[in-house]
Amino acid sequence: MTITTEHSPPEGPLSQPGRTGLMTLPNMNAVRWSALVACAVVGASMTLGPPAAATPNRGVESTVIWEKTEGGKDYIFRRLVIAPGGSTGWHSHPGQLAGTIKEGTLLHQRAADCSVDGLYNAGQGITELLGPEEVHIGRNIGPGPLVVEMLYINPPGAPVSLDAPDPGCGFA
Repeated sequence: MTITTEHSPPEGPLSQPGRTGLMTLPNMNAVRWSALVACAVVGASMTLGPPAAATPNRGVESTVIWEKTEGGKDYIFRRLVIAPGGSTGWHSHPGQLAGTIKEGTLLHQRAADCSVDGLYNAGQGITELLGPEEVHIGRNIGPGPLVVEMLYINPPGAPVSLDAPDPGCGFA
């Protein structure tokens, strides 16, 4: 079913016979809508700014030793080897994790206040807080490789970590 209606041009100087460029009410609404959308896009881009870039890891090799899903959770056991001077990149975790430093020295830093919240040597255990507000980075500050074995306990299908932008703490 098609409904058509006719719109009379508004009274006034623009509705004079022979005048070109007459804008009817439906066209004016379309122009107003387009202007509103354009203003919203420009305003959002000025407020939000460009998207922040994630910080990739450097010198990290990761191997999944085993994984399984049980009781509504994913369990992933990984071995990370980080080269001297390498880092995990800034990231957070959607689930719980616990690990052991097998070789080397790990420096752990929080993004929230740029504080160093741990220095872990071979034989020590490590746990990390979960959630997007717990962004952190791990760095190998030793002369040799850093080897860490980690158990991740995640919601089903969740990644082991979520990349985060550099918070400006001085290194990535």
